[in-house]
Amino acid sequence: LLVLDHFKNRGHRAVGFLPDHYVDHDYVGGMRQATKLGLVERPSRIPDNIALLNQLVKQGRLVLTPSKDYDDSYCIAYARMHEGNIVSNDRYRDYIDAAESGHMRAERLQWVRQHCISFSFAGDEFLPNPDFRFPFASPPST
Repeated sequence: LLVLDHFKNRGHRAVGFLPDHYVDHDYVGGMRQATKLGLVERPSRIPDNIALLNQLVKQGRLVLTPSKDYDDSYCIAYARMHEGNIVSNDRYRDYIDAAESGHMRAERLQWVRQHCISFSFAGDEFLPNPDFRFPFASPPST
């Protein structure tokens, strides 16, 4: 929510993407149980407020992706379609490596480098990469 609000407050349209199992009470409950048993490697990835996530979906600020699909594909496709950027510390190596040719791989790598904003947090304060420069939008087609 901090990230979405950060960019919204600066005049950007901000949308998050999340696999739909993160709003499934049974899945999340099972993950919480597994955490208590010490079976979950990264408990910070378990949502603590499913109601808030559902509210963000209703507001159009969060898009749920099918659990069986690769959610990064939706995020990347959306950003490319809307000439947007992605806020993530993911380097999207699997997206880049899935390119069918060397030329396409180079193009994907360049796009990711130009459109991904890395970030950090200082407590509850969101800190986007201060060195990131928004790429210029492509000129309108004539």
